[in-house]
Amino acid sequence: MDYNKSMVNEFSIAKTSTVSSISLKAIWVVKADSSYDIYKGSAITQESILIRTIKGQGTIQYDNNVLKAESCTLLLLERKRIRRYFCSNNSWDFWWFEFYTTATPNLPYNMLIQTPILEDEEDQVHECMALLRDDDLISQHLACAKMSVLLYQWLKNSGYSSFNNMPYEKEIREAAQYLQNHLNSNISIEQLAKKSGFCSKYFCKLFKSIYNTTPKRYYIQLKMQAAEALLRNTNMTINEISSNLGYSSPFHFTREFIKYYGCPPILYRKGEKQKD
Repeated sequence: MDYNKSMVNEFSIAKTSTVSSISLKAIWVVKADSSYDIYKGSAITQESILIRTIKGQGTIQYDNNVLKAESCTLLLLERKRIRRYFCSNNSWDFWWFEFYTTATPNLPYNMLIQTPILEDEEDQVHECMALLRDDDLISQHLACAKMSVLLYQWLKNSGYSSFNNMPYEKEIREAAQYLQNHLNSNISIEQLAKKSGFCSKYFCKLFKSIYNTTPKRYYIQLKMQAAEALLRNTNMTINEISSNLGYSSPFHFTREFIKYYGCPPILYRKGEKQKD
């Protein structure tokens, strides 16, 4: 088997999410033979996984389902639900992308999508990997943007139709950007709807049609992902992180963090340090 990976040493969701809807963490190039068999334990993570199969065949055990990744296919999955993946033929060549996403509308998760190999696909992926290896923030932003373009090309060539413009899409995207830029506040949905020129009920309906989640959940998701990055990459105290993310008290912040990640922030930080 031949493995090639490109990873960012320090990865900040809060920084990349304002530039691209995709925050890219890692890319693996895998050329597997019949002995390739990976088991995954339960994980507390909000990462998404994109598997782009070039040739051969792999099998993914996904909760209680079994998915077959075949040549010229695309699979978007939630990492925490992957139980096992293995080569189910003589070989399985694929790209493995690890990323976070908050602003990409209606991505086709858990669906096997047929899409042809792009003429310069390999070059684009390797260029993305080279950018991801660089420590400077601009290169990492470019890597995120390049992956977004790649994903768009794959889905467009597959005939995936969720890129059609929706009513008031511009206003809703501006509202989402406003939330991203004000993680240190505590903005109510009523305030945001009024600012966007809608009643709350209609605003929530429009928002969900584009982002496939409610604005409240979207705002919490942004804050939790920013909190996770601060826990991993800084020495800020729980009180400081709570205050910087607009929570009225560390208690409320901790309660929200437990709901999202399944453990208190202090234990999450200890677990990340043990990994290092």
